[in-house]
Amino acid sequence: MAIITGGDSGIGRAVAVAFAKEGADVAIVYLSEDNDAQQTRSAVEYYGTRALLIRGDLAEVSFSAQVVNETLAHFGKLDILVNVAGEQHPQADFGAITPQQLERTFRTNIFSMFYLCQSALPYLESGATIINTASITAYQGRPDLIDYSSTKGAITSFTRALSNHLAPKGIRVNGVAPGPIWTPQAAAISPVRRPDEKQALSLREGGNDGI
Repeated sequence: MAIITGGDSGIGRAVAVAFAKEGADVAIVYLSEDNDAQQTRSAVEYYGTRALLIRGDLAEVSFSAQVVNETLAHFGKLDILVNVAGEQHPQADFGAITPQQLERTFRTNIFSMFYLCQSALPYLESGATIINTASITAYQGRPDLIDYSSTKGAITSFTRALSNHLAPKGIRVNGVAPGPIWTPQAAAISPVRRPDEKQALSLREGGNDGI
């Protein structure tokens, strides 16, 4: 049984469907995109597994406990946590990044991983898995995504440290660092129409955290 954040579209939806193909039930956590989330649930159920939709803001501390509690009440167990949710707000001028934007990006992208892992840990047994989504920007940097790149670097370090912390308990913690991912939402909001062209995206999370 897997919890997948940002599971309504993009990378999150692809992960949910991949787990469903392997026979896993999934809890799909999303911000507000109800139609997208319903489509993901239908895609999961197509493969004969169960899906639970959980709507809310991962930047809020209390929501993480709610996610875990609803998942346990519905499925009775938790084996896998996949942290995909994130947001980015491109700024050509570094000085234009406001304190509010900086805090919001960190709250959604890295604080939420702390909160969810802390909430889930008491219910994860030996053999369980945590997967965190970083980004190629953690290593290359993006001049117009400085705050976002910073959170992805933090996620990389968080993953390494948490992996060492939980290894003695038999719980694996891994990370993935995608490059640009061409999702329907990205295509809809970007003037670019080919995935090989430079993208300047402003994504408010629907699982499209792939750059």
